[in-house]
Amino acid sequence: MVKIPVLAHYDLLVLHGIVQKSTSVEDVLRLIGDYPENAGIEGDIRREMRTFASSFPDLTKLKQELDRQIGQAGGLDALEAERDLGDFDEFMSGWD
Repeated sequence: MVKIPVLAHYDLLVLHGIVQKSTSVEDVLRLIGDYPENAGIEGDIRREMRTFASSFPDLTKLKQELDRQIGQAGGLDALEAERDLGDFDEFMSGWD
């Protein structure tokens, strides 16, 4: 059995958006490849999402696991609030 990776919170949000636009795992993988990565800030997000998505034989199973991990992380609202706080902190760190 394939071990399903646990995604970081930011990765969950990005992948959730990608999955919403997709009709198959192949679509997900293509859109992950198109994602504009900033490795200095986000790490290797495309590699992490690609590893996760390719662990599933179909989109339904991918969505189920993605939803499960989002739920364990507190839900979409909590993840979005966490992202927004991180963006604000990053913005404010540039002020002296």
